Amino acid sequence: MSKRFAYDVIIAGAGPAGAMCALACARAGLRTSLLEANAASSHGKTIAIEVEHSAFAACDLPEPGGDEIAFHARGAKTMAPSGKFAFEIAPDPAFPVKQEVLTRRLLSYAKRDGAEIQYGSRVDEPLLDRNCVRGVRVHTAGGKSREMTARVVVDATGYASAIVRRLPAECGIDFVDREEDRVIAEARLYRIDRRAVERAARDGRFAPEYTYFRLGTQGAYSTLGFMISLERETAFLLSGFKIDQLPPTPGEALDRLASELGCLTEPFHTGSGMIRIRRASLRLVGDGFATVGEAASMVVPMGASGVTSGMLAGRALGQHLGQVLKRGGLVSTKDLWPWCAAYQRGRGAVLASYDANRRVLETLDPQRELETLATSGVMTGEDMQRTFLVLPLRQSFSTLGARLRGGLRNPLLMAKLAPGFFRVMQVEAYWRRFPLRWDEPAFVAWKKTAERLLP
Repeated sequence: MSKRFAYDVIIAGAGPAGAMCALACARAGLRTSLLEANAASSHGKTIAIEVEHSAFAACDLPEPGGDEIAFHARGAKTMAPSGKFAFEIAPDPAFPVKQEVLTRRLLSYAKRDGAEIQYGSRVDEPLLDRNCVRGVRVHTAGGKSREMTARVVVDATGYASAIVRRLPAECGIDFVDREEDRVIAEARLYRIDRRAVERAARDGRFAPEYTYFRLGTQGAYSTLGFMISLERETAFLLSGFKIDQLPPTPGEALDRLASELGCLTEPFHTGSGMIRIRRASLRLVGDGFATVGEAASMVVPMGASGVTSGMLAGRALGQHLGQVLKRGGLVSTKDLWPWCAAYQRGRGAVLASYDANRRVLETLDPQRELETLATSGVMTGEDMQRTFLVLPLRQSFSTLGARLRGGLRNPLLMAKLAPGFFRVMQVEAYWRRFPLRWDEPAFVAWKKTAERLLP
């Protein structure tokens, strides 16, 4: 390590993405500092989120268990905007985990393997040498400001994107934050009245241990869901709406849902937050800098969660930094580009196609067109299953018959959807041609077409 720098890597933000990046950096033998604005006692989102089963093996981590698991679901039932049953998914392909418990586990691994974790350290701004990031200015809990230097700085600050949004245009990383691409979500865990749940189940109002999702409750891109478990004597409630679909707020929607269910007592685990569901930038790296996780909008638009993406990308980034920094010298965009290209050509391409699909669905009227889409057979449980697993949007042979029959019965809807679905495939294919090596003219040319395909 050069004497000019106090650290090899500084990572801002100790969420799942930052923690995984710190763990991978520490395992690679890098001197790593992980900065977190919150105190250790209050750190971590108190929200239940779903993490793909495969993520833990891919990150070389034990699967979650015990108190880390929020609930166990036997399957998921999807409802149309009217509340009519549409289709079922079974079993749930993701672990519903408590995010703050998962984060604490990841941080314990990172600390064990040598990463330094500094709580109560808020990053105010990047330190620049011309257009190169060479560290950060940090505001500590005691009210003091200090400078910290590193060969590479990673922004993993989540929705806040505390560093990347403050980089000057000369650094080459454009940052876009549009109100129409923001979702506000809230999740709650409740205690239940067991006898009331059993009565409701006998009356056929719902089946315990199954997750229910109602689509299009406040516009095409909105959802309201719940799962009631007799096994754990808890209920999980979730709502998510785009900013332009308010009011009511997600919290107000959950209050109403809890009242309608009539078998819940008090909430004991609540979390809410803002999520950016459109990419913030197409270029994730610069000289001495990278951005990962929700700070880079690595979010699955359908589920509005970036935890799995952040974990996978954070680990890959840490491993790549281990290789790059061992060579010595300053770290350039060219050095970091292979990680950026691998992400964009892989998971990034799938998420870009999901964003294109999201925009198609937003053109539909929920009470008429989205209702028809969900109940006619054109949309199936396979579509939802693939988005939970973050797989490319494809249609298997087994579902083609139902889709064809539904399409023939609704030709006007299919005529409206067809151009959009073609764009979904086009976007995925184009993202997989993201430039493999850093060549600024080539990237600028690629980006021009990408922004036309997915503004």
